[in-house]
Amino acid sequence: MDTERDRLLANGRIDFQKRAIEASVWQCCLNCEHWSPLVKTGFQVVDGVRVEYTDHSHQCGKWLIKPPAEVVAVGCPDWQHMIPF
Repeated sequence: MDTERDRLLANGRIDFQKRAIEASVWQCCLNCEHWSPLVKTGFQVVDGVRVEYTDHSHQCGKWLIKPPAEVVAVGCPDWQHMIPF
């Protein structure tokens, strides 16, 4: 059961991790120069009705795939803050 204290501790941890990622203290996909937005648009027909969609996701620009969640969270050996060119 969550208590108010547990919730405050969890929010503090989340805030700490976000600040560490923003400051590049915690090196992971979210602050890597290779991490790039991927927006897919398209449509499909459902019951004779055209339904348009937009998929907002991200992928590694170096390997052109979305890494597993563990890699997104902890990074990989190819992490770069600034691409050198």
